[in-house]
Amino acid sequence: MMYEDSKSTYAESYFLPLVEGQQEFASTILFIRITERILGHPIVVSHRNDYTEILNAPIGKISFLGALTIGRKVRNFLRDSKDVDRIVINRGIYPIWYAVVIQIMARDRFSFIYDSDGLAADEAYEYRRGLKSIPIYMISRMAEFMLVARAQLVLTRSELTKTILQSRVPISKKRKFAILNNGCVTKKYLQVTYEGRIALRKSLKMGLSDLILVYLGSFGKQYEFEEMLNLFRNIELENISKKLLILVPASEVVSVEKLILDFGIAPEVFSVRNVAHSETPKMLSAADIGFSLRKESFSMAHVKPLKTREYLFSGLCTIYSDTTGDLNSLPSNLGFTLNSADKERNRGLENWVHEVLENRETRFNEARSYAFEHLSIESDIKILNTSIHKVLDSPDEQ
Repeated sequence: MMYEDSKSTYAESYFLPLVEGQQEFASTILFIRITERILGHPIVVSHRNDYTEILNAPIGKISFLGALTIGRKVRNFLRDSKDVDRIVINRGIYPIWYAVVIQIMARDRFSFIYDSDGLAADEAYEYRRGLKSIPIYMISRMAEFMLVARAQLVLTRSELTKTILQSRVPISKKRKFAILNNGCVTKKYLQVTYEGRIALRKSLKMGLSDLILVYLGSFGKQYEFEEMLNLFRNIELENISKKLLILVPASEVVSVEKLILDFGIAPEVFSVRNVAHSETPKMLSAADIGFSLRKESFSMAHVKPLKTREYLFSGLCTIYSDTTGDLNSLPSNLGFTLNSADKERNRGLENWVHEVLENRETRFNEARSYAFEHLSIESDIKILNTSIHKVLDSPDEQ
């Protein structure tokens, strides 16, 4: 597998568990995390378990030498696995280049899966400063074309993304596509309880009756950070104190703290933290409501935010945008949909928040019940398993 490290925990939360769930096929997994650090830092290898090797490769952004390094590593890995089915899965914008090189370098046959979680080239062009140029966008689109054209299986998160890719790569219309839901690993959330929420609030010196809102993830323009701060500032409930908890990568803690202070929010009502991936469910459970906003744009219509699912599994209701690939709205007791075109409806937010606080324990249990029933990763594991079977049963079908 090849995965771009974008300072998030997405790999640990979803991508690795999804592939490790394919135990029928995955006797050995080489997971390559391609980072944005400068060329020349050593490649770091670690082991997640007995059959998953993680290779952290700081080899630059669009580096020809880096592509050759990764290509050689994967080629050797495939060569040493001659007696088993060999599958390469690629996800992200930078790994596109390395996947193309691997396809050229590998002498032995293998099955290739392209995970198009959203539209990587379009999102990079819209929101990533270093890639916001027409030439790079066109080259990325060309690489996307090559990957979709070559892949035996393309994974998407919505029917809309499938339709777009089929229109961009007409020869792929008969190709196998599978649509995943970005579910969560349920066992991570088994330790979350309402009693645990009360104990955690006490340890964090948060009032049991306080309104606690939380944001989980990295900082970026697509996440409507300023809109979130505006909403937090404007929510006023009588006799109820409010606090904002921000959970971001360690590298962003200082800059996010400064941004919030510059926005005019008092330091005593917010906390910016970095927590270990394993502690995220517990920390989230201290809050009442989670923010999951996305800017309205072409690329955002093709994503399914994982944080929305993590909030629900942790017992939180959520304030979310209607601008993503999540076409099915949450039940109104669990989610409030922000609609940029319907300002009148948005005025009902305070009433909705008040209802959540009036029924804290009930909403906590309802959110978890809904998540365990509808949003577990197990359904995605089954979909991928079935799709891989089809690929291996008909390897020559294009």
